[in-house]
Amino acid sequence: LHGGTEIMRSKGLAPLEEKIIRTASGPIYFHGKRDTYNQRAANRFEWQTVGAGPGEVPVRADAPDGPKRPNDYAGMLAYWKGLVALRMSEAGRVFRVGTAVAPDYYRFLTPANPALLGYIVGERVLVLVNTDAAPQAFTQVRLPSGTWRLVADDRAVNLTGLRGADARLTADLPHTLRLPGQSVRIWVRQ
Repeated sequence: LHGGTEIMRSKGLAPLEEKIIRTASGPIYFHGKRDTYNQRAANRFEWQTVGAGPGEVPVRADAPDGPKRPNDYAGMLAYWKGLVALRMSEAGRVFRVGTAVAPDYYRFLTPANPALLGYIVGERVLVLVNTDAAPQAFTQVRLPSGTWRLVADDRAVNLTGLRGADARLTADLPHTLRLPGQSVRIWVRQ
């Protein structure tokens, strides 16, 4: 969890340039985008958003009948709870190693398109990310033996498995896995 994404916040609102802001309580030093830890209200959590759906939270607290935020806070909360459950599951044990791992523990998939990132962790978890706005494909993806079950996409995390294209993969042949724009897919080996 980083940058407040689990609560639909981001620390990336710092000014791009370095500057010093003088306040009554003393100066605040900003080092541009590389330094957001010292913002006074960075990622201030708003409890009224917990579990709220789209259109339920006012844009401005002092105008409760005004425009509403389109954010699906309930969906985001469920998604992050799912990722935490994945990490704490038997399959997620590959992320909880307390010692040095072998150099091939993370096997990176390196497509020519730099907007694509893929890796297999500990021969148990496959993660594919498409940061491009357009749909993209990972080609010639070879998996370790076994059956692989899709447990996460960009909308949901479900350890019992998701449905849809490529919900089950096997290691018998190289796969072409298509991802919509700006999306993620996670499979675990059964």
